Amino acid sequence: MRLKIFSCAVSVCVTVLMLSHFSIIAQTSDHDTLEIVNWNLEFFGDNNSNLPAEMTKTRTIMNALNADIYALTEIVNTDSLKSLTQSLNGYNYLVSPFGSFASSPSSSQYKSAQKLAFVYRSSVVRNVSGRALLRTSSSAYNYWASGRFPYLVSAEVLGKDNQWRQFQFVIIHAKANSDYSSCFRRYAGALELKDTLDTYFANDRIILLGDFNDDLDVSICASFTESNYAEFVKDSIDGNSYKALTLPLSLNGVSSIAGYPGFIDHVLVSNEVASFYIPGSAAMLEDKVTSWVSSYTSDVSDHYPVLTKYVMDQATPVQNIYDEPSVSIYPVPAKNVLFIKMKDQQFETYEIFSFNGRRCGGGKFVGNLTEIALNLFASGTYFITISGNGENGAMVFTVIK
Repeated sequence: MRLKIFSCAVSVCVTVLMLSHFSIIAQTSDHDTLEIVNWNLEFFGDNNSNLPAEMTKTRTIMNALNADIYALTEIVNTDSLKSLTQSLNGYNYLVSPFGSFASSPSSSQYKSAQKLAFVYRSSVVRNVSGRALLRTSSSAYNYWASGRFPYLVSAEVLGKDNQWRQFQFVIIHAKANSDYSSCFRRYAGALELKDTLDTYFANDRIILLGDFNDDLDVSICASFTESNYAEFVKDSIDGNSYKALTLPLSLNGVSSIAGYPGFIDHVLVSNEVASFYIPGSAAMLEDKVTSWVSSYTSDVSDHYPVLTKYVMDQATPVQNIYDEPSVSIYPVPAKNVLFIKMKDQQFETYEIFSFNGRRCGGGKFVGNLTEIALNLFASGTYFITISGNGENGAMVFTVIK
């Protein structure tokens, strides 16, 4: 299913990638939404001298966020995680029983390994179980940082309509670094993960999140022309199997890690979840966390938490709230010219990017109908981002010569 806030004036419709500050957010209260935070806690609990400040500030942030689910990476000290979770009101947790070079909690490497964790509000998440995904694969051990397999958490989640729905949460902490070997391992791991999800979880509600260690719009790897997760992204744009919820943040130059220009802490969902997603709710929370605690990057993490919100209600699906599209583009596919039509002039500027993140053009909107010449555009898929008056959006169009 596709959200059609931005639609086409012809039968082929554009996939919406982002919309911010529209009335849907105001119409949904905290009680009605499922809020999920994706967060790398940078060697959580491994430094005894810093542990009191780390625990206090992490707890302060989690209490302020009041999210329903936290998908956490780089958990080292499991006792500290247990203490943190118990100090929160109404939460429970799972922690992965594996890590790099650590196949089980009894391994000598397990105590110091970076582990994955799932912290959840018990009143809205139940029947929770976790296991290593791809563990029986002969190649996945190498691809996933020598045994830091994706963590598959199965759980039932309570919707606004008081219905429990089964979800599959896949938390990943991919192989780090930008050298060719690391990038190839990450790329191959992503391909095998996608193949596994497509084959064995084709009809499941999947939320894939964690530290991807690569961006989605363009790779951090100099020798790679596209993201290590390009197959997921392509299936998010040209197919109808996944939606890359954090891709618009990348396209707008947002970074999820201090001192680094890329966005690497992503969230993708299967099409079975896309209809629940609140458009534009994906947000990097640097401003919030640094206002709640001091010395965030010293005491808590070099990554910032990333929030996404969802509404599960059979009576009022999210994608049907808007009666008319605010923006439409046509023709789709385009050949020599593309038109952008706005219901109101709420957007002021636009930029066009190729699939690998190269800027191909941009300008200002002229009235309610803007014409963009495509004479110099090669055949392929392009992103167009639009902004103005505190609002941002992104769409996809295809050029065929």
